[in-house]
This record gives sequence, C-alpha cells and structure tokens, in this order.
Amino acid sequence: MLKKILIVSLVMALSAALLFGSDITGRDIVDKGAVVTRQGILQYEDLEWYLLTENESYQLHFGPRDYLSQTGLKLEKGNRITIVGFSSGTDIAVVEAADSEKSYHFRDENGRPFWAGNGMRKRQEENRRLEAPLGMNRKNHESSSWK
Repeated sequence: MLKKILIVSLVMALSAALLFGSDITGRDIVDKGAVVTRQGILQYEDLEWYLLTENESYQLHFGPRDYLSQTGLKLEKGNRITIVGFSSGTDIAVVEAADSEKSYHFRDENGRPFWAGNGMRKRQEENRRLEAPLGMNRKNHESSSWK
C-alpha cells in the first residue's frame, strides 16, 4: 500500500512540474528571440495582455504587475499601442511600449529587466528620464539607450 501511495505521489508531482514548469518567461524569450517592432490593438484575455496586429496575435510579457503599475502605462482593451521587444514565436518580452502620449521602458537593449537586481529605484529614475513624447523614437531620443 505504501508503495502505491509513493508511486501516485511521484506521478502527481511530476505532472504538476510539467504543467506549471512549462510557462515561458521573459528571460526565455530574450534568450531565443530577436528584437522586433509591432503595432496593434491591445486585447486582454485569461489574465494576459495580447497585441493584435493585422497578421498575428502576440502575448505580451511586461514583467511583474507591480513594476508595470509603477511605469504609469495605462493598458486598456482596444487601445492602439506600439511595442518594441524580443520576439520568439508569438511571445514578446516588452522592451518599450508607446501609447498615444509617450513611451514606457521595461528592459534595456540587452533584455535585462529594469526591475531586476538591487538598482530598482535607480532603474525607475532612469525610466522616467527615458520617457519620450510620442513621435520621438529610440534613434532620435538623446537619453535613450537605443541610439
């Protein structure tokens, strides 16, 4: 009887690991992906944000919800947005998001998240300096690391 309980427990643990361990992370996308720029409409489904373009639907990986809320970016279903990020398949790890008013930054050009490590407060200040009015892009924004 003990052997059966042990086997059932092992099978359940392995199933849970496979089920919950298969979610792709922003780091995975950065490691596998290439930098792209995509424009489209925001869609919210199953607790996730998506970008709907003319040809594709991309799941957006902004990072932790608390960091997202600190950036000031207002995500609303149906809003038009421009995303720069690392893309792998139909997933995008967001580097920069621009709405109709300004740009918001989530990662540096190497894909390192601004919320990572000890310098979170410093990264928040850097993010505020990097905000550019709409129409300014990373090539002509002097403070941006995307020159």
